[in-house]
Amino acid sequence: EIAGIKGWFVSAAIVFAVVGLPLTFVGAPVDSRAWQTAVLLFAYVASNAHMFDVRDLESDIDSGVRTLPGRYGVARTKQLLILMNLCVLGAIFWGLDGGIALAHPEFVLSFVVAIIYIMILNVKIPRHVYDVLIDGSLYLPVLLIAYAHAAR
Repeated sequence: EIAGIKGWFVSAAIVFAVVGLPLTFVGAPVDSRAWQTAVLLFAYVASNAHMFDVRDLESDIDSGVRTLPGRYGVARTKQLLILMNLCVLGAIFWGLDGGIALAHPEFVLSFVVAIIYIMILNVKIPRHVYDVLIDGSLYLPVLLIAYAHAAR
């Protein structure tokens, strides 16, 4: 077992299930938009997974689960996640001009929200707050898309 890799594997499995399997089932090509969606979703889900590892730090250490925050500490994990989200935002804004990134404001707002919850959550915050903020943020993109369509 490689220390700190659990959250990355969980995120990859979720992205494969949400993006890869539907494309395979309908025989759709894995084109650049599918890859862009997968990469954006991976970064978003990885933030979620690793922050739950921050929440579960003590129990993971007690049970021998080697997570990113357990290996490198909460502060360094949060710095890495914030940097990853800022890089994704930078790529979105950089790519908008060249047409190589998905130009959807719900992605931008979702990554901003992820950065905010990464900054404010720590090991002392009650478990239910993690559930509401992190799991609740997973509904944000679809709510924003629905709102945008309703506003048209």
